[in-house]
Amino acid sequence: MALDTTSNEVLRLARWNLNTVSTLVLRTGWNNFVNENKNDLKLGATIQVWSFRMEDQNKLCLAIAVVKSVDD
Repeated sequence: MALDTTSNEVLRLARWNLNTVSTLVLRTGWNNFVNENKNDLKLGATIQVWSFRMEDQNKLCLAIAVVKSVDD
């Protein structure tokens, strides 16, 4: 099951440097995305996040899919 944002809102990715570890986090727009998909994004659900670049725009894109829902 792929999730979508109906508002076509941009989700911003940021790098957080914590001591010796650097991690990427989704920031702007994440809460709206979760609210729009609250029936599928429940505590305990397993999701996959795929990243790819659109060839014609060279923009980083993300695909988020629920691979195991809480109700399974």
